[in-house]
Amino acid sequence: PQTPNPKPQTPKDFDREGSNPNFFKKTKKSNIYIRSIQKIMNNIGQLIPKNLQEMLGTHPFLRLLKFSYLNEFRKRLKMIRRVSAFVLVLLILGYFIRKSRQRSIIRLFQTNSRNSEILSKLEPTLNRYAPSFYLPFAQIMIMSQVFKNPSCPPFTKEILRFDDGTELLIEWSVKGEAKEDAPIVAFILGTAGLSSDSYSKALVKAVTDKGWRLVVVNRIGFGYQNVRTRRFLGKNEHENFNIAISKIHQRYPQAPMFLVGVSNGANQAALYLGHHPNTPVRAAVTIGNPYNLCRVSYFMPKFYSWILAHGMKKLYRFHMKNPLFMNAIAEHYNDPNVVYNKFLSGKTTAWKIEKNLSSKLSMAESIFDYYNCMSSESVLDRIKVPLLAINSLDDPVCFKHAIPVEKIINNENIIALLFERGGHVEFFHGWRSEWFGFDLAVQYFDLLLKKDGEKNESVGAEILSPPA
Repeated sequence: PQTPNPKPQTPKDFDREGSNPNFFKKTKKSNIYIRSIQKIMNNIGQLIPKNLQEMLGTHPFLRLLKFSYLNEFRKRLKMIRRVSAFVLVLLILGYFIRKSRQRSIIRLFQTNSRNSEILSKLEPTLNRYAPSFYLPFAQIMIMSQVFKNPSCPPFTKEILRFDDGTELLIEWSVKGEAKEDAPIVAFILGTAGLSSDSYSKALVKAVTDKGWRLVVVNRIGFGYQNVRTRRFLGKNEHENFNIAISKIHQRYPQAPMFLVGVSNGANQAALYLGHHPNTPVRAAVTIGNPYNLCRVSYFMPKFYSWILAHGMKKLYRFHMKNPLFMNAIAEHYNDPNVVYNKFLSGKTTAWKIEKNLSSKLSMAESIFDYYNCMSSESVLDRIKVPLLAINSLDDPVCFKHAIPVEKIINNENIIALLFERGGHVEFFHGWRSEWFGFDLAVQYFDLLLKKDGEKNESVGAEILSPPA
């Protein structure tokens, strides 16, 4: 007998949407879910008065459940995304503009006629300061200087030789032929800084455009110059600057001399002025002075400490070829390879290098003794020449808590300007992100020159005028 045909079944491998045998089961389940949601929404809709139902029409949640409204929903979703992106761009732009308006400047000085007169004449320039709105953070300002390359006259290198055989590298820059009595601006770079850096070129351009001379005074052993004596990284580096500046002044005795320092170079400049009050320098400007190296170096963010340590490692690797330098290291370490592997390779911080190398080569008792001798905070009360100290309150390297406010106010020769925004030494200003700090320094020197000229004219008029 023939067996009846069984009930036809759909093959397991049949699937309208692919090779999934549970396709129909899923669609049944999804239909059950949709119906249950519709029932819930209908029950909720019954609680709404009829007048409101007529005003609202079909419930939006129910409309979304129908496939005919999916395209409309996608279009609306795209529109929402575009509007939200546009609003986000507006918020970011507004934040940038708000940051650019943070241009307040705190002025710290003793109230006297000279300081008041200088600040009154600098006031129009200070009011004009507007931080570049597209550089809203100090970190962006610091990184953006890498992409700057101002055009400036080339440098002419010269070696100054001291009586004990020490050699110090100076680099001259002048546009054309300057007069014998043209002002000279001595410039001290930051740690591991070079004359080819962008901030150095920016100052050279600002100075040489006035027809003045600029001379970069490198620290002994810096600027890739060979070490001849043990003066490298000594605790009395201000003596080296005193000899170098005195030699430059002897060459141009009629030229007024000014001094500019940035970052650790600003600290060295203030340290020199404090130890040598009878300096030929008429006035000085410091930008981004750390004041207290121990506090700044210990609490410096690791990212900036790594960048600073990278420049210091390059400097030490260059001097590892020098027998005199190796003999100095051998006094503290038996194996030079240990020094190279531990401190000059891989990631390390500036604190670690100065603790294990710089402080030992300077013959200091400890890292704290080294920093105490190399910090300008302790000699601010001895400075006898006009000093304009420029710092930024958002500086992530030389932070505001290290600024000795009381010592600055107690010295009548110091005027400190604390900008709300400015980065480290950049102080980028306007649409073109110009270096505002260097322009302000040149204007400050020019102002003092005019003031001295007016005094000389008044004294000469008194001498030539007949007695009454």
